[in-house]
Amino acid sequence: MNLLFTEKTSLKMGLLGFVFSVIGYLLEEYIALPRLWVWILSAVVLTFAGCLFGRLIEHLHRGAYTDSLSGLRNRRFLYNKLTVEMERVNRNKTCLSMLMIDIDNFKEINDNYGHLKGDKIIRMLAKAMKSNKRATDTVARLGGDEFIIVLPETDFNGARSVVSRLLKSIAQMKSSPKFSVSIGITSTLDKIEVRKFIKQADSDLYKEKARKKDLGTDYSSAI
Repeated sequence: MNLLFTEKTSLKMGLLGFVFSVIGYLLEEYIALPRLWVWILSAVVLTFAGCLFGRLIEHLHRGAYTDSLSGLRNRRFLYNKLTVEMERVNRNKTCLSMLMIDIDNFKEINDNYGHLKGDKIIRMLAKAMKSNKRATDTVARLGGDEFIIVLPETDFNGARSVVSRLLKSIAQMKSSPKFSVSIGITSTLDKIEVRKFIKQADSDLYKEKARKKDLGTDYSSAI
């Protein structure tokens, strides 16, 4: 939803209200239409304008909290969500887990196959993450080729199960070039600062990337 569309829509709504106000006045003063019918007509117009305004607000909200490339939630939504979930942890003493996902060798994919191919891989990964999440989970694009999955009321072992399902789903994808991801996991039973929680996941992610590099288990040779 761009600013130009918003401005045009607001202008149309204002003009629509003005036009129907004039029509209502003319109907009552010159055509002698009963006041009841003028009120009914006004109610219809206001209902229509309200529906239009509601759709506008919905589009603005979606645009403010959605990543345009992947269709996932964006960083702003993620931080708000994590703040809410930390309060839930503090209140209910439940476990909160989070996954940080990074596409291996993504720069090389862009350099060798082009950014359009890189964008396609991001969308494919987004689809895989959404298909492996629960209704209560949140999938967000942190930025670039980094993604987050927030797992409320999930301990470390539960988070590892999600990782296993996601890796299996990605391995079964038909993509050219073949791509892989590295995933960091963090869990907490205590309320902690959101940035610290993300940093913990980031630290585990880079340990995983280093481990895979030592084992030679990524797809760098295919790129």
